Amino acid sequence: MKINSRQLQVLRYILDNKTQASNEIADKLDIHPRTLYRDLNKITSWIEENQVLPKGRISAGFETLWEGDARKKVEDLIEQDLGTTKYDPEKRRFIILSELLLSSEPVKIFYLADKLNVTENTVISDLDKVEVFLKDYCLELVRKPGLGLYVKGDEKRIRNAIMNIFYQGLDLKDVRELIKKKITETSSEKAHVNIADRLLGLVEEETIIRVEEVIRSMEKELGEKLTDDAYIGLLIHTILAISRLKSGDTIKVSEEVLSNLRPTPEFEVAQKAGAKLGKEFGIKIPIDEVAYITMHLRGAKVSIERLPTEKGTYLKYDVTGIVNRMLKKAAELTGIEFNNDKDLYMGLLIHLKPAITRLELNMPIRNPLLEAIKKQYKDLFDLSQTILKVLEDEIGCEIPEEETGFVAMHLGAYLERKKSAKKERVHILVVCPSGLGTSRLLSSKLIKEVGEIEVVGHTAIEETEDFLAEHPGVDLVVSTINLGERSFDYIVVNPLLTGEDVMALKKRIGIVGIDDYNVDIKSQDQVNSYGKKQTFDMVKLKRYIEASEKLNRDFFLKEKITINNRDELLKYIARYVSGQDRARVEKLFEDIKRREDLMGTAIKSKNLALVHAKSESVDEVIAGVFRTKSPVAFTDAEGNKELVDTVLMLLMGCDTPREHKEMLSQLSAMIVEAEDFIPMLRIGDEEEIKEVVMISFNQFIQNYIKNCKV
Repeated sequence: MKINSRQLQVLRYILDNKTQASNEIADKLDIHPRTLYRDLNKITSWIEENQVLPKGRISAGFETLWEGDARKKVEDLIEQDLGTTKYDPEKRRFIILSELLLSSEPVKIFYLADKLNVTENTVISDLDKVEVFLKDYCLELVRKPGLGLYVKGDEKRIRNAIMNIFYQGLDLKDVRELIKKKITETSSEKAHVNIADRLLGLVEEETIIRVEEVIRSMEKELGEKLTDDAYIGLLIHTILAISRLKSGDTIKVSEEVLSNLRPTPEFEVAQKAGAKLGKEFGIKIPIDEVAYITMHLRGAKVSIERLPTEKGTYLKYDVTGIVNRMLKKAAELTGIEFNNDKDLYMGLLIHLKPAITRLELNMPIRNPLLEAIKKQYKDLFDLSQTILKVLEDEIGCEIPEEETGFVAMHLGAYLERKKSAKKERVHILVVCPSGLGTSRLLSSKLIKEVGEIEVVGHTAIEETEDFLAEHPGVDLVVSTINLGERSFDYIVVNPLLTGEDVMALKKRIGIVGIDDYNVDIKSQDQVNSYGKKQTFDMVKLKRYIEASEKLNRDFFLKEKITINNRDELLKYIARYVSGQDRARVEKLFEDIKRREDLMGTAIKSKNLALVHAKSESVDEVIAGVFRTKSPVAFTDAEGNKELVDTVLMLLMGCDTPREHKEMLSQLSAMIVEAEDFIPMLRIGDEEEIKEVVMISFNQFIQNYIKNCKV
């Protein structure tokens, strides 16, 4: 029995970090909790099969592997497995690309198959994806029977492709560590390290040292210190250029660009550096390579000292004026005082000087966070596109999305600082008719959408006064229905928290000026955090565990129900839960229907309804899923008709302990917090659903322990 590369990575993380917290592992390694649950079971079986510990010992936890002989045995087994573990498809394609782009001779398919430990047919299949990647750089993959494979195209485009392959999956910190440690290999990054090693040809540490000495001499002559990312970018470019020149591959720069660069002080410095590099490595550095070093120097971010007096690229642009006009326009469009923040102004000033150079010289701009920025900060990205028209009109160049993303990051950093300036969070209590499904759903949405608040609890309407008496620090009650005249301050919102609700809530709690921006701040480990560490309560923990075990044990899935009417389906649910006791069936149906009529439970556009209620007909917490053969018409919280084919049912008794209710509510929170939970409820089998639910319960319990004072 063997474990795959992902499972090896999980095991390596457990050993290196001495942890077995599944939520931490899933987050750090970007693995879905359900997948991680299966991986941990496979790792356990692998450990037992290899007799690392006496049978049954691993069930006590992975901490038994952290030290001593057991750890050494596992380390040895990992090393053995690494010798035969195959790369996943993405890493295979990275390696194929690096071989093709850097080889001075055609590459044979059988060579790649042997290197990757796969069949030739697998390599041929991978080449189709490789070809698509190369086309994005206007490069051609040539396949010649009997000769082999090679890449055809402009040297500049080949180098751009090489650099992008190197940077994929690595942030600045990773790159710095790889260079400083001369590409040291660990099991978790072995495949990418091979790529970096192949791309840069870092055979000798002395190569890095000599190139760094030349870069430092350029910094000294210019009187500027490059930022980390600019320094590393120039270092990698120079080492790559040396490697390519040794193979006879030279780059070409147009006469127009060359004539623009010659008068600059950076060109003179680059010439001297080129002469030093040529002497150090026994090669001739052509004028075109000198021009490229110049472009890197002029396109690099430097220290702040020169910026206030220098007018930008080629001394022909008033960068200060451009930044001022951009921020003024942003302020006019949003009403936010972007133009009155010194840190934002200086940040953009430092960024735009080299950015203009890169744009004018048509240098590649790399922004590894672009997709995340567009997704998480869409409004800021759109705003940045608008205000960058100022720069576009000034320099006559189209601004690429990568550059727009960097400006959005500067604006976002300002908004984050503004948010952090609030000294205290506003403590919120969430109220809904039953205190069950809808309130927890709303709590999750509130935490996600409004970073300035802290949800201290969620409760039913009739329990609100008691909760407030026990927790006098609550600042505002957020309710899903109108509560009439009350002695406490409250606001009514939609359970799904619309954009209008978010704006109204922010105005109520006194947040001014950032209503239009959805900045996701996840600063709470669980909904019921109360803003400070709770005192550990063994009874509370015991009840959480009891509820999680009970809910998971008794969770059920009922499929292929031939009912197409809402009330009939609710009656069916009541009968299924209460059995033959007609009085209990009728009472449960009335309670479910009353809650449904009070406010619809359908989730908009998800084909799912969250049917939940508190009832005297129920003794304990109960959860299950009902699926119908054909859609049934329910209503959502706004009274709109929604077709539903799946019902997640959550029920509890009138005397249910609070801890049992919280655990039951965790299921409704998963609808918001776990993006694939709804699809799984609709099409997954019972064991799959129970597996994911148990992982979520375990995380909830771990968070409770983590947030308690010992």
